[in-house]
Amino acid sequence: NFESQIFFVPIGIYVIMTLNTEQILAMFPHPTLTKIVGEPALESLTLMQEEHNSNLASVKTNLGDGTTGLMVISMKPSTFATVHPDPFIIPVNPGAQPNPDEISAASSATKIADIYKAFELKSEFFSEYCDAEHVSVKITIDAVEKIYYQSLKHPHMGYAQVTLRQILDHLVKTYANIDPFDLKTNQEKMSQPYNANAPIETLFRQITEGVSFAELGNAPFTKKQIVDTAILYVTKAGVFQDDLKDWNKQDPANRT
Repeated sequence: NFESQIFFVPIGIYVIMTLNTEQILAMFPHPTLTKIVGEPALESLTLMQEEHNSNLASVKTNLGDGTTGLMVISMKPSTFATVHPDPFIIPVNPGAQPNPDEISAASSATKIADIYKAFELKSEFFSEYCDAEHVSVKITIDAVEKIYYQSLKHPHMGYAQVTLRQILDHLVKTYANIDPFDLKTNQEKMSQPYNANAPIETLFRQITEGVSFAELGNAPFTKKQIVDTAILYVTKAGVFQDDLKDWNKQDPANRT
């Protein structure tokens, strides 16, 4: 069911899968976001952020290293860096045709064919990224009453050039009303002791909710802060001590 691009290179043939809008939407665990009735509030926007993150993390793409899907679309750069430390190269529009200078410099028909196939591949990846962005914007618009985001509408292009982050940032900045006191309360909530008798998922959820809230409040945690918080929890709870010892033996760059 995938659309394929065959990428010819001198040493062989590679088949690269790219996705269309329908396939991307089918991968979303939340193809329809939880409806926000009336004015958006902090709680509903936090849930919307989590649903978008889950959706885009579920996209099986050849962009990036494959570990985070297309979460780069929904997350702020500083927060995305905590889950994907390596730079994510966002595809750009390669234009209408390959670079004429590259064609002129090609030494054989085979190399010219390679240039055209590489160009087609770049075009497909750019389209895939844009499709994921556009479908995410569409389901957001469908979940929120128009009055709360219509100021972003262009008089001639509508919402065609509006990104998901622009919509989410607008809603949070205008309606979430997160102040320094809220951020402090969030930190205190994150610092609540972990009950060793509870499922580990309880701890994961506590950290995830705190990280999401801080992101909405434009005060995201660093990757180190998130990891240090998790270690502090399990250390105080006296669990996973052998795992922690093994983890501490690893190279710092691999402690994720």
